[in-house]
Amino acid sequence: MSEDTAQNSALSTEDVAALRAAEELSFHHNDGDSYIRLYLRSSYSGGMRVFTARQQRLFPDTQAAGAHDRARVIGCDSGVSGYDEPVNHENAACFLAKSASGEPWRTAVGLVRVGDRLKLRWVAGNNNHYLDNAGLFMDELYLVARRGQRELWFALARTVCADNTARMIRRVR
Repeated sequence: MSEDTAQNSALSTEDVAALRAAEELSFHHNDGDSYIRLYLRSSYSGGMRVFTARQQRLFPDTQAAGAHDRARVIGCDSGVSGYDEPVNHENAACFLAKSASGEPWRTAVGLVRVGDRLKLRWVAGNNNHYLDNAGLFMDELYLVARRGQRELWFALARTVCADNTARMIRRVR
């Protein structure tokens, strides 16, 4: 298997609309499966939420939404690499959940267009000597939007933690 998974398709009009309307996100890479799951929250200020017809069309998944009422999954390519050390792409499990309200995400989805192809680029252990001395690891997640021969790169997240199950990029043994 190559570093990239083969499940990437061009974004549809509804995909782009859902990327922009999402309230929460999760990014996944595991066993060659890579995707972005977009969520709408089920309630506001303790009250139940009524979803519009458009929201129901853009976020049709009610089974895998977990604590949310509505979700949409967008398949994408994914690449995992180590900064100073090799990472076996097939043995890496990557996960990040975050709010969709942050500016890096809003900027990225504001520039994504119908027909673009998305890729998640996970970088494990982009450390400096301070992190090395403390026994910590800095993992990074980038969103890459491919438009023909051109690529737009967006830094979405950096996390620092010990090499444990809370780490964004884990090596499955």
